[in-house]
Amino acid sequence: MGAAFALLAALALGVWWRLSPRRGAETQPARPRVVLSLPFGTTPDAVGRSVGLDGLAYGPLAFAVHGGTVAVADTYRGRVLWLDRGRPSGFRGLGDALLEDVVWSARDHGWLAVDNRNLAVWLVGPAGARRLVTVPEPRGTSRAIWHLWVDNRGDILLEVLTLGRGRLTTEFEEYGPDGRPAAQSEAVLKRLATREGPGTGVAARVESMALGPGGDFYVLTAGPDDRTRTVLCWRPDATLAGRVQVRFPRAVHQAVLLGVGRNGALFLGADLGGRQGLVEVTDAAGRVEHMVAVPPEPVRAAVYGRVTSDGSLYLVENTPDAYRLVRWTWRR
Repeated sequence: MGAAFALLAALALGVWWRLSPRRGAETQPARPRVVLSLPFGTTPDAVGRSVGLDGLAYGPLAFAVHGGTVAVADTYRGRVLWLDRGRPSGFRGLGDALLEDVVWSARDHGWLAVDNRNLAVWLVGPAGARRLVTVPEPRGTSRAIWHLWVDNRGDILLEVLTLGRGRLTTEFEEYGPDGRPAAQSEAVLKRLATREGPGTGVAARVESMALGPGGDFYVLTAGPDDRTRTVLCWRPDATLAGRVQVRFPRAVHQAVLLGVGRNGALFLGADLGGRQGLVEVTDAAGRVEHMVAVPPEPVRAAVYGRVTSDGSLYLVENTPDAYRLVRWTWRR
């Protein structure tokens, strides 16, 4: 299901853009370190693999990092597996769940996992698991939770795709820390949901979003050409705090904002999972600081990267036989 919906996400947002100065990029300044390697299989320390509707092989679709612990959404075995310093330390099975995203919730001291078979969000930890959110599915529609975020208050923010009456729409839903539907207090979500934007109203396709360390929303949109993308920074009250244009060294089919580091550093992925994947790291003004070539992925994922508070980048680099994460760090 994750592979199918990976082809569908689209929004419209009006933007007006300006160019930012750039500097030369330092290419691969440090060697990555493998922090996790799990074989594909059915043993307790292995993870599942399946073939998607597109005919490609997929392993775990998502992971998250908190401190020294990594949580892996073992999609095709219906469980969340967590590892301390690369070694499995526990797991929690969720029955027939199809897990497609996972994030850390500091308020709950546990992992929130998206289950698209049951349109639910689970709270998972060593002490147990419980269904925290159930997303309604009106008759005659098919829905999927596309993205999950947790803000600084512990509110759960969902981007939900709805297919019905021949149309694909994107909606934003907000739930309180107790899992109950909440009045949409995140004004920026209201703005995005109604496709409002600053400037002239020229439509721009939203490709990705991320929450910054301070709770701001960073929205990655299409640029004027295939090599260029725009990043808008929104305060939770929908005030536009900044905008920057980033440029890749070649045409990019699919871009993703992997995360935002300290001082507003932007971590951007380009065509991850394909034959010519790369990661570009820029400063807050869009000037390229680092560039990383990513090898082809014989077994694909949905979430390919996460950025931690210390500025480290965790990337999926699978082999045909194992689900692997590598960690990139750069000296400042």
